[in-house]
Amino acid sequence: RVVVVVVAMAAAEERDIDELELLTKLNSTNPADRIEARRQRIAARLRAQREEELGVSSKKKDAPAPELTETQKEILASKRRVGAVVARGLDAVASVRVEDDGRERSRRVAEDARRSELRGKLVDEAERSAALERDVVDRWATLGASSNAPLELHDAIESQKARCDAVVASKDALIAELEEELKTKDDDYVKSLKQNEADVTELLRRMAEQFRTLQTRCAAELERA
Repeated sequence: RVVVVVVAMAAAEERDIDELELLTKLNSTNPADRIEARRQRIAARLRAQREEELGVSSKKKDAPAPELTETQKEILASKRRVGAVVARGLDAVASVRVEDDGRERSRRVAEDARRSELRGKLVDEAERSAALERDVVDRWATLGASSNAPLELHDAIESQKARCDAVVASKDALIAELEEELKTKDDDYVKSLKQNEADVTELLRRMAEQFRTLQTRCAAELERA
């Protein structure tokens, strides 16, 4: 008889909401599934609160509520207590995934912004370098004809050299920035691995803690029965 009571307590949770389906949705990569799962969980809590206030299970308004025996009332109360523990456990476990999703979204937004910034710098550098290179080529073409004196020719060559140095320096600066970006990406990857490891450890800890809590509650309800 005690076993029947415990089985009935566990099976009754499926009457309001499929916990396995809810957990699957909470851990889904689809934001719509996670939102729907949270709505279902909130609706289940509201139903439980209303039932607790009324002292009976939810029934259709036009159907008369039968008188519950003391055993039925105790089973219903036990189901609510166990259900509350299960709901808190799901919240504690799912929050790890929610926090991780939030960090991942923030990282992707920042990464997209940085990628767009670097792409713009590459385009600007290409256009600026092309303009400088065309200017250098044009000046080489007219250098011999316009500069007959050795000193004037020397000054013109030095000016050309300065322009060439400016082109190279601009490219070197962009290369250094890209190399620094690669180093930053490597560091971020290492941090991401450490964060994932920490998330898994925390998830396992919470799962173990919630299992012990649920086990204790079920044992208490069994003892009560």
